Amino acid sequence: MNYLHNLKVAVIDFETTGLEEDAQAVEMAIVHLDLGSSNQELVYCQKFKPTKKIHPKASAVHGMYASDLEDCPSFKDEWPKIESFLEDRVISAYNLPFDLRILRNECPVSPNLYHKMVGICGLVISRHLTPYSIKDKMGNRLTESCIRNNILIGNGHSASCDAMAASELLFIQIKKLSNYFNNLIDFLAWQRIEGIDQEREKMFDLYARGRKMYSTPWISGL
Repeated sequence: MNYLHNLKVAVIDFETTGLEEDAQAVEMAIVHLDLGSSNQELVYCQKFKPTKKIHPKASAVHGMYASDLEDCPSFKDEWPKIESFLEDRVISAYNLPFDLRILRNECPVSPNLYHKMVGICGLVISRHLTPYSIKDKMGNRLTESCIRNNILIGNGHSASCDAMAASELLFIQIKKLSNYFNNLIDFLAWQRIEGIDQEREKMFDLYARGRKMYSTPWISGL
């Protein structure tokens, strides 16, 4: 039984080329959070060279331009390392559907990734825990949720700072929710939202087609 308060979580955050459906990652951070002990550690942070043009509005937010990423590896080259940091952990992100979409865009034929498409969404929890009177005044963006919980977010729209802040916030959120949900299955049943389900369906479709169309090491022997 995966008890909610003892989960081992990989909290992820992306900076991207934009908000388009086919957006790519320009930076990713992963924080390991052990809910049983509150230990958290930034285990991975890397910038990538995308194949898509970075939208000017995205650059204005995260401060990265194509010239800054010329010597960076591709996401595909880094994927084996990334996957090792996600192994045996539940994925969490503050806006999980968005981050799952970026994962799907970057490595659509990885069979192991599909099974990790179930995760914990900090934004869904924030919307549930925040009284409407407060939410109407402040909103539920990561920065606002951190302010509400006295968490210093540092340089917002930096993958490492956002992932660390989301990790600290998740620890507080799970402590509050553990009074209502004893295990991960019950929690995920409550958390189901259309955006997450849609991402899982898209991933499953790509995975199924990948088994027929590709002969990469990711899907060989299946």
